[in-house]
Amino acid sequence: MVDEGSGVRDEHEMSELLKKFVHHVKRQKIVQLEELAVTYEMTTQEVVDHLKALDASGELPGVIDDRGKFVHVSAEELELVAAFVTRKGRVTAADIARE
Repeated sequence: MVDEGSGVRDEHEMSELLKKFVHHVKRQKIVQLEELAVTYEMTTQEVVDHLKALDASGELPGVIDDRGKFVHVSAEELELVAAFVTRKGRVTAADIARE
């Protein structure tokens, strides 16, 4: 999707690429940042910047872990976790994973 002559993507190409990027992350749920960078011809920092912006906008909520992965957590999943914590009180990550 990069113009061979200039190495620049036009606005339409970027929009389509971002749609594919979001769809890919939602489908995979857990993705390696470097894998996304290679797949979508971006630097890892660009991937991180896109993920942070998408998370902030609410379009692609999730977290970046310390091992270079992004974990997508849908709004429905967040609600389920919140309800579980409210119901059980103090819980561990293992408790949440089992639920």
